[in-house]
Amino acid sequence: RFSGLTKPVARIDWWAICAKLNALGHWVPAVPGAETFEVTLRSDAGGTPGPVVWQQTLTPARTQWPHMYLNNYPLLQYTVELAAPVSLGSGWVQLRQMRTSSAPIILWLNSTEGDGKAMQWSCCSSAWVPLADDLAVAVSSANLQLAITASPALGKPPLEGRFNATLSGNYDPALLWRWDFGDGAIEEGQNAAPVHTYADDGAYTVSLTVTTATDE
Repeated sequence: RFSGLTKPVARIDWWAICAKLNALGHWVPAVPGAETFEVTLRSDAGGTPGPVVWQQTLTPARTQWPHMYLNNYPLLQYTVELAAPVSLGSGWVQLRQMRTSSAPIILWLNSTEGDGKAMQWSCCSSAWVPLADDLAVAVSSANLQLAITASPALGKPPLEGRFNATLSGNYDPALLWRWDFGDGAIEEGQNAAPVHTYADDGAYTVSLTVTTATDE
């Protein structure tokens, strides 16, 4: 379970080791192949996972760190970058390995941090069963990034300047664009590509403030 996000979910990370049974029936480190996971974001329903907010089946990026866990198991970090923002300040991350019977098993790492809220779905009871430990899962957000272009950059008055702004990163839809053209003129609204005419000679600094539901 996670809580306290003030911006949309942009990325999910989790940590694990990979193991398989050898001919003697002992667990040994294994080299994972191209692994597929069903990754789900759920709302919170009074302390238990609620309805699905976002879900995707994918092959996450995987990093093998030079750290060993327990009996020489390489530490693996899995990362999912969300293509579109998901506004969910608190809720649950659900992870499910889509594996065949012969594939190595992914064993999630537990964490000493967190609120002690981790659960596992029980097929026998068709219910969420609490786990004793938190799992090593991180949910993070990304900042909005803004780029502005102007054409032409130089000229004689009256000079018609054409501006264009683009947003990148993980963000909510823009609610308000506020252009300050540097000559006392202000334009507010939904225009990301305004045109402004400068009547006098001078050097002007143009600024733009973009407001979304969770960022500015």
